[in-house]
Amino acid sequence: MANLEGSTGISIGRVESADNSRQDLIIDTQTGALIGEREVALTDEEWGFPAGTTTSFTAVRTSVVDSAPDGGTQNGQFDREGCVDKGKGNFQC
Repeated sequence: MANLEGSTGISIGRVESADNSRQDLIIDTQTGALIGEREVALTDEEWGFPAGTTTSFTAVRTSVVDSAPDGGTQNGQFDREGCVDKGKGNFQC
């Protein structure tokens, strides 16, 4: 079980042997929704983190709304900067 910002779920992890860490996806057991991810040190780190320390995490919150927010554009920042889509995601600014 994992607790992330007040939400409890189950973690599914994968060991990253390159840096002796574990990458976890945290899933809400009631809904099956992704509620976050975290990285856990598996060995004592040179900068002082003991094994088992969560070294980074991301919490994911979702909600259902009636409509999308106003003011957005299809291409986001590219549109705001006056860029032109030349096709296949190739923007000229």
